[in-house]
Amino acid sequence: TGKITPKQVVLISGTTSFVERLWRSVKYEDVYLNAYESMTHARSSLGKWVNYYNQQRKHQTLKATPDQVYYETIMPLIAA
Repeated sequence: TGKITPKQVVLISGTTSFVERLWRSVKYEDVYLNAYESMTHARSSLGKWVNYYNQQRKHQTLKATPDQVYYETIMPLIAA
């Protein structure tokens, strides 16, 4: 219908703060610590960091990794 629902507004506004926190983490935990020699090196380093962020780094608010939350909480809801 082209109308935005209240649920979508919450998701959109929550996305902005998530992206800002993610970008801050990327900068301070990878970008500022590495002097990339090339775009290939930057892609490789950032790819490793994203894997670490999703699979190993426990998040303070989640008390788990994003992968754990996704596969244990969200996937069952999608499958239902």
